[in-house]
Amino acid sequence: LESNTVLKPAIKLYEKLGFKKVVGRASPYSRANIQMELDLER
Repeated sequence: LESNTVLKPAIKLYEKLGFKKVVGRASPYSRANIQMELDLER
């Protein structure tokens, strides 16, 4: 999942649903400044 940190309510929702921040991946989207992923095997 890629988003922007100005969307604070969305980021809080993703975190509540279990998404974790991912670091070190390049994004093709210039407005995306945060990447998150959800471990579906937990």
